[in-house]
Amino acid sequence: MNGYPVASPEPRLDIGCYRLHFSPASAVPAGRFTGSAWRGVFGLALRKLACTVRDKPCPECLLYYTCVYSYVFETPPPPGSEKMRKYTAAPHPFVLVPAEGPADDEYILGLNLFGRANSLLAYVVQSFVQAARRGIHPINRPMELTAVQQQVSFTDSSWQPILSEDGRLAPLPVGSPSYPA
Repeated sequence: MNGYPVASPEPRLDIGCYRLHFSPASAVPAGRFTGSAWRGVFGLALRKLACTVRDKPCPECLLYYTCVYSYVFETPPPPGSEKMRKYTAAPHPFVLVPAEGPADDEYILGLNLFGRANSLLAYVVQSFVQAARRGIHPINRPMELTAVQQQVSFTDSSWQPILSEDGRLAPLPVGSPSYPA
């Protein structure tokens, strides 16, 4: 060895693809829940669930680098990071994919989590449960979470239920897609 760090032969980013199934109290018109509406209620619910110090801005909190809410919504760059030293936040580790059609008896929200955010899936799901029970603007009709599914793998387009009837979440291992050479 020449003393230089050896780079990983292939970049790796673990990605979990999930579907959250909700049952609305009444029919939901097409296109009424946008990604921004879901993001807003998700953020409020996650902060309410995770924040133990409500009287300070996140960057001033002792828990800033370990808090579930700040990791998902504020996403501070790691302390001492050279590559992100000029940024106040790193890219957020989630993508929401709202359903496009009307929801008479079921509404499905797509959710992709990246890297460490997959280990926080239970917090994320519980936040959506609480947000949906309150209702999503502009409809504000309550919904109940009925199922959570996870895509089996990047090479298999099938989905597997990961939420049991007794409310236990049992996610599959997440993987990283292969990158072209």
